[in-house]
Amino acid sequence: MADRRHGPMTDNFSASASLSVAVINAFRGQGGAALASQRLHTSLGEAGVDTRFVCLRGHRTGDLHPPAPANPVDAAQRLALRMLRSLQARTAAAFRSKHAEIFELQAIIPQAAARLSIPRCDIINLHWVSIFLTPESIAQIARTHAPVVWTLHDMVPFTGGCHYDNGCGRFEGACGKCPQLVLPRPNDLSRRNFERKRRAYATIPADRLNIVTPSIWMAEQCRRSPLLGARRIDVIPNSIDLKTFSPQPREQARRRLGLPSQRPILLFVSSKLSNERKGGQLVAQIVERVRADLPDALLVTVGAGMPAATVEHRSLGSFSDDLDMAAAYAAADVTILPSLQDNLPNTMLESMACGTPVAGFDTGGLPDFVLPGQTGVLAPAGGGALALGEVILQMLKSDYAGMGQKARRLVERECAFNVQAQRYKALFAEIVDRDRSR
Repeated sequence: MADRRHGPMTDNFSASASLSVAVINAFRGQGGAALASQRLHTSLGEAGVDTRFVCLRGHRTGDLHPPAPANPVDAAQRLALRMLRSLQARTAAAFRSKHAEIFELQAIIPQAAARLSIPRCDIINLHWVSIFLTPESIAQIARTHAPVVWTLHDMVPFTGGCHYDNGCGRFEGACGKCPQLVLPRPNDLSRRNFERKRRAYATIPADRLNIVTPSIWMAEQCRRSPLLGARRIDVIPNSIDLKTFSPQPREQARRRLGLPSQRPILLFVSSKLSNERKGGQLVAQIVERVRADLPDALLVTVGAGMPAATVEHRSLGSFSDDLDMAAAYAAADVTILPSLQDNLPNTMLESMACGTPVAGFDTGGLPDFVLPGQTGVLAPAGGGALALGEVILQMLKSDYAGMGQKARRLVERECAFNVQAQRYKALFAEIVDRDRSR
C-alpha cells in the first residue's frame, strides 16, 4: 500500500560492522517496492550490517538523498526538470490506454543521474529506481562505486518500458511494436528504451551486476531476457514485520474497524482499486459468485478510489498505519488477490502473516506462498472471475481455520527479518569476497 508508515528504521552506521550496504529506492513510504526495500534496510540493520537508505523523495533523518539546491540557479534547474518530467508523463499518457500503468520515458528525455551522496560501501543494493537513475548512471555506479545487487520489483529493468508486459513476451527480442502504446511501431519508444539499456548494461562487467528477485516467476522472466538473463539471479522473498502483522482475534479487529461481526468478509487491497492488472475489474464478479451461495458475504476494500463493484461493499479508504492494515487482514475471512500478473505482492505476505488465507490466480509469484488447500486457494490463470469465485466459495464452505495457521507458519519460516537478512548477507559476502580477490 502507498504511503504507509513502516515503523522504526535502522539508520545509523555501525562502526563494528564488517559489511556496508547502500539500499537505494526512488521513494520512501510510497508503493510496494518502497515498503519492501525499507523492510530489507531494517532487517539488515538488525543483523549488524552497516546500511544506509538512499532515496529521491520521502526521506527521513539518516537517509541519504539529493541535497537541497545551493543557489537560485540550481533551484530553478531542479524545478524546470520536475516540470519537464510532469509534462513528459502527461504527454505519454495521452498516447496510451487510460487503463495502462506507468511506462518508462527515459528515451524521450535523457535524465541526468540524481546528485547522490552514495556512501563508500561494499555493495550497492538497487530497488525501484525507474524515475531515479538512468541506465547509464546505473552502469557508472556498478563500474566505479561497488558491485550492484539489483532487487527487481517489476519487469522494467529488462523491458522497453512496461513495468509488466501483460504476457506479450516482446522483451525476449528487443521490444518494439509495443501493445501498450497507442501507436506501436518497430522503432517505437519501447525499442529505443530497450536499446539504450542494452548499450548501458553491456559496459558492466559480469561480476559487477547481480540480480535478486522476490519470486520464482520473476526470476524465470528475467532469465528469458537478453538484457539480464546471463547475469547471476537469486530468489530471496521479501520480509514482513511479523510483530506488527500478526494474528489477532477476528471479533476484536472487526470492532476496531466497525465491521459486522457475523458476516463472511472478502478483503480486496490495492493502492488503486481500479487497477486492472491487480484484477480490480474482476472483483465484483468474484464476489457475486460467492454471494450466489453465501448471500451474507461482504466485500471490504482498502485503497484509493472505488472498484468496479456493483455488489454491496464497505470501503475503509486508504490506511496510513500498518496496525490498521493488520486489523483489516485479521478481520477478513479471506484476502482476494485477483492479479493477472504480479511479482510477490506485499498484500499476500501481510495477509498470511495475520493468519488470513489468500485466494488468487495461479500466476506470478502467488504460487510461491499460496499452497492450494493449505495456505489459501488458487484458480487457473485465465480461468476468469467465476473460476476464482468458485474456489473461494468452496473454501468458505469448508473448515478453513487451519489454512490461516499454516499461512502464518510459512511466512514465519520464509519472510522473517532475520531470515531475509541472513540470505542477503550470504549473497553480499560472496560477491564482496569475489570482488576483492580480483
